[in-house]
Amino acid sequence: MVKIPRYTPCKTTLLDGIELADSLSFVAGYEEIFRRENYKVEFGKQKPFIIDCGSNIGLSIIYFKNYFPDATIIGFEPDPSIFQILKRNTQRFNHVMLYNKALGAEKKKLNFISEGGFSGRVKEDATGSNVIEVNIEPLSTYIDRDIDLLKIDIEGAEYEVLKEIQPLLHKVKKLFIEYHSVDKTEQNLDLILALLKKEGYRVHIKEAYTAKHPFIDIPLMAGMDNQLEIYANR
Repeated sequence: MVKIPRYTPCKTTLLDGIELADSLSFVAGYEEIFRRENYKVEFGKQKPFIIDCGSNIGLSIIYFKNYFPDATIIGFEPDPSIFQILKRNTQRFNHVMLYNKALGAEKKKLNFISEGGFSGRVKEDATGSNVIEVNIEPLSTYIDRDIDLLKIDIEGAEYEVLKEIQPLLHKVKKLFIEYHSVDKTEQNLDLILALLKKEGYRVHIKEAYTAKHPFIDIPLMAGMDNQLEIYANR
């Protein structure tokens, strides 16, 4: 077995042969999405409309297309280099529209930490050689019909986006949110859950990353001290 250094672009024979940005991120994502099937869903239709916020290299889109080849999917990925891999990995599918944008409360430009794997994120005061400027767009701009599934995995900006689209959440049947507690920033899990309850959702929560002994030590995972998977159904 060849050990590939992290953040080295390469290819895999899995999933009909796709490009990777980071081998370790791919292994974690493949386990989560294709082995544990964290996004497994039923719609009662063959042509669902899915919005995928945080598409990365396209694993989630490939998963959804494997089950629902006629689905219409909108995907967002702010990192320009990863976005190019995303385009190539999903070009074989029809009805997939991709946007090289981050999502937020208003249209503007902000600094983005280009981590190289799954954990790139917007951080207004970020500095360093891996910091780039990205375009921020309100998600509401793209919601013009009922949505069968809205997936939000955007490394800490989830509440900001949910709040921005709150007046439109009556159009969203199912929600997947990966909650990210960013180290040394105010936690907003309570705000997310209160918003979902107010909008008529019932939630189920699973752990994505938790510390083994939180009273003793909480090691950081890509700058996060807690990550949870929130499933919201009407």
